[in-house]
Amino acid sequence: MTDLTVLKPERAQTVESALVEAGRAWVPESATADLLGYELKPEGLCRDEICVPLPPDGSWRRELDGQPLVDLGSQDRRLADAHFRLAVHLAALGRTAEAASHWSSAQRLDPDNWNYHRQAWVHESPQVRGANWLAKFQALGDTPYYEPLDLP
Repeated sequence: MTDLTVLKPERAQTVESALVEAGRAWVPESATADLLGYELKPEGLCRDEICVPLPPDGSWRRELDGQPLVDLGSQDRRLADAHFRLAVHLAALGRTAEAASHWSSAQRLDPDNWNYHRQAWVHESPQVRGANWLAKFQALGDTPYYEPLDLP
């Protein structure tokens, strides 16, 4: 177990008794509300009455020395997906300003997900859309835009 510093848009936060292994950050269950802004309940990750369900297989949770830990990264992806779906719904209703806020949250929580960016860019002018795509593409450097296909 170690201390883990989590960088959030508004501040850096140190979590004690975290476990980092195989690229996954496991944090004490008690820290999720402060880190994510969502409370862990039986219904899932909840903010007020809105909950994001968690997989029933429990792959997002483990115990170490009797302490319950939560996979922080998997929660970010789940919350990103929830924000993305809400943004799509709001945009379909013509509420693009509200949708933009949720697209920004989805992009912040899962910055490598191109779908979250592309969908938000649809509501920009062609010039802005093109400039945003080019900047993100150039930031990839040597990383491929698409994963190479494993063909026979």
